[in-house]
Amino acid sequence: MKKIVKRLTALMLAVLCLVAAIGPAYAATVDVPADDPLVPEYTGISSLSCSISVSSGTATCRATALIRSGYHAYVTMKLQESSDKSSWWTAVTWQTTGSMTKTHSVSSGKYHRVQVIVKVYNSDNTLVETVTINSSSTYY
Repeated sequence: MKKIVKRLTALMLAVLCLVAAIGPAYAATVDVPADDPLVPEYTGISSLSCSISVSSGTATCRATALIRSGYHAYVTMKLQESSDKSSWWTAVTWQTTGSMTKTHSVSSGKYHRVQVIVKVYNSDNTLVETVTINSSSTYY
C-alpha cells in the first residue's frame, strides 16, 4: 500500500511539474541586433536592416524596411551615442513610412549606433508587430 501511495504521489508531482512548465505563452517585442546572422520571420516585414558609418564628423545612418503586401509600417530611426556602450542616448530621431538614409554631425570620442523601430499594421490598422533592431556601434 505504501508503494502505491508513493508512486501515485510521484506521478502527481510529475504531472504538476509538466503542467506548470507548459504555462501560457505571451507575445513580446522582438529586439534583434542588426548584424545577427539568424534571420527572424516577421509577420509584415520581408526584410529589415540598419547601418551607420562615420566620416569626418558626419554620420550616415541607413534603415531599410521592406513591408509585405497588405501591411503598412511606420519606421523610426534614431542616431544614438554612448561613452561606454552600456547606456545610450538619442541625438536625433527621424520618422517615415519606409526606408531612409540620413546624415547628422557627430562629436568625436564617443560610440555611435543606429536604432530602428518598426511598427507594422494590417489593413484594419491593427498593430501586428513592433520590431527594434540596432546597428553595430562605431567609435569616432
